[in-house]
Amino acid sequence: MKNSVTGAAILALSFVVNPSVSAASDPNPTDWNAVVAEARGQTVFWNAWAGDTRINAFIESVGEDLFDQYGVTLNHVKLADTAGSGSL
Repeated sequence: MKNSVTGAAILALSFVVNPSVSAASDPNPTDWNAVVAEARGQTVFWNAWAGDTRINAFIESVGEDLFDQYGVTLNHVKLADTAGSGSL
């Protein structure tokens, strides 16, 4: 069974998708269609601990749903330890 991605999570992700975009061009967060349109084709880098196969599978599933529903690619940056900055 696929995990569904909530609208609130997508909204939160949409604001970190492309931080180089100026505030003047940000979509109005109350206009969901504009938020989705701005996020489509972007990539989200999700820094997360990668030490558990179930968590990794969950993040992969969320990434598939995110792409299928909104056209946003999720890149799991696999961290060895969330307290540090080293990735796997």
